Amino acid sequence: MSDTRYDRGWLARLVGIVTTARVAGGLVAALLMLGAALTAAAVVKLSLHARRDELEIMQLVGAPFSYVRGPAIVEGLLLGGLGAGIVAWLPSPCCLSRWPRAWVLTSPG
Repeated sequence: MSDTRYDRGWLARLVGIVTTARVAGGLVAALLMLGAALTAAAVVKLSLHARRDELEIMQLVGAPFSYVRGPAIVEGLLLGGLGAGIVAWLPSPCCLSRWPRAWVLTSPG
C-alpha cells in the first residue's frame, strides 16, 4: 500500500476534462433536439402546403379550425414520436449486440 501514488493535480485536470465533455455533450444534444423539432415543424408545414386546396375547401364550407389543422398536427406528433422511438431504440442492448464493439461506443463489460 505504501507504493500507491495519488496525484491530486492530475485528478483535478481529469475531472475538469470530464466536466467539459459532459457540458459539450449536453450542448450538442440540445442542438440536435432543436434541429429535430425544426425538421418536424417543416414537415408539418410542407404537409399543410401540399393539402392547401383541401384545407381551403374545408374552410369555405365552414369546418372548425381544429378540424382543418388537426390532422396535420397529429401527423407531426406521429412523425416526432416515431423519430423519438427510433432514437430511443438504437442504443438498446438488442440493437447494440448486432454490431461489433469497435463500431459503437459502449461501456466495457
